[in-house]
Amino acid sequence: MQHKIFPALLAASIVALTAAPATALEHGDPATDSPEARTVAQLKIGRVGSFGDCTGTLVAVQWVLTARHCLESVNNTGTQARINGTTYDTDSWALSPLSDAALLHLTAPVTDTKPAEISTQVPEPGKRGTLYG
Repeated sequence: MQHKIFPALLAASIVALTAAPATALEHGDPATDSPEARTVAQLKIGRVGSFGDCTGTLVAVQWVLTARHCLESVNNTGTQARINGTTYDTDSWALSPLSDAALLHLTAPVTDTKPAEISTQVPEPGKRGTLYG
């Protein structure tokens, strides 16, 4: 399964770094509502965490891409994700062995938000794109 997770983590980490919709910023100002802004997740790491500990991006109906360092050094039991105003519990996570990326699994599918589109190609030098984070 690792050989399937790593390419998705790599592509997603290139395309989407995240911030929470309520606090997402564009050029230093609060971000306007958009399909992309709705995919960002505000994370509460562990039972003693607070929303905003880390952020992530909804990349599939039950998967959030986040930073590895958010999940690797704490007991993640009780971790939750707030996406487009709804809070979801998590039950597992997968850490990239090569980069600061991780996937967080939600216990229920997100049905009111379309996951972020992820490029399957590495951008060429000089190409423009949008990063969230």
